[in-house]
Amino acid sequence: LTHGRMVPWVAFGMPTIRLLPLLLLPAALPAQRPVPFTPGMTITASTRIAPGRYRIPATDSVGIIVRGRGITLDLRGVELVGDTVRSQPDRFTGDGILIDGGSDITVRGVTVRGVKHGLVARGTRGLRLLDSDFSYNQKPRLYSGIEKESLVDWLSFHQNEKREWLRHGAGVYLEGVTGGEIRNVTVRQGMNGLMLTGTDSLLIWNNDFSYNSGLGIGMYRSSYNRILHNRIDYDVRGYSHRFYNRGQDSAGLLMYEQSCFNVVAHNSVTHGGDGLFLWAGQSTMDT
Repeated sequence: LTHGRMVPWVAFGMPTIRLLPLLLLPAALPAQRPVPFTPGMTITASTRIAPGRYRIPATDSVGIIVRGRGITLDLRGVELVGDTVRSQPDRFTGDGILIDGGSDITVRGVTVRGVKHGLVARGTRGLRLLDSDFSYNQKPRLYSGIEKESLVDWLSFHQNEKREWLRHGAGVYLEGVTGGEIRNVTVRQGMNGLMLTGTDSLLIWNNDFSYNSGLGIGMYRSSYNRILHNRIDYDVRGYSHRFYNRGQDSAGLLMYEQSCFNVVAHNSVTHGGDGLFLWAGQSTMDT
């Protein structure tokens, strides 16, 4: 039941859910003892971080690194903060969380502020990102004024073969991720919301990627994903009421460079530079 309506999940390839008898459910596991946060810590087994507000050094470092298989990182009640000067978001650096390869990894309940990228995952199979907030992270300065537009502010997403998309901030950046779920994740007031490169077979649903200065969701060579019931509104750049409304290539949903076989349904994508920006890609044009 989503937004007051029953969703026909079978149409999107979701398996039928069967309720098991109570006697077949496993006994409750003992509560995991939380561990303190240490900047740059590496997680290799399921871990719960003690709730609290923690500072990440304002450098190009990473707050938490995750490596391994079958890991649940429980960050409920944890806020990771990089730079605290919100009036200068173009100066934010570093990453909140880096998931380096691995499989069957779940990250839950974290809030990340004041960094360039809230969470980056590379080469991961079976990633679940749940109930988290990656708002108020890096975005470049806007040079367009109220009465005059600056062409410097126009965006370009034509190339990402050498990770060009990483030059701007993002709430979540996934590269080479296969399978998993992104649910109840919020990214607002940053540059980009969710960025996918070479990423396949994700269920992306019930998220909020609104009020960003670039893209709500960006896709590059990413296929077989399901994007359902998300709010992707007001992702716009270069607009001044009654003076100019160019958008400057911002968009709610960008599907780029041979992104194929994706299902996009029941989303709200309004008031953006573009709603859907769809292009076959530079290599397709060149060949």
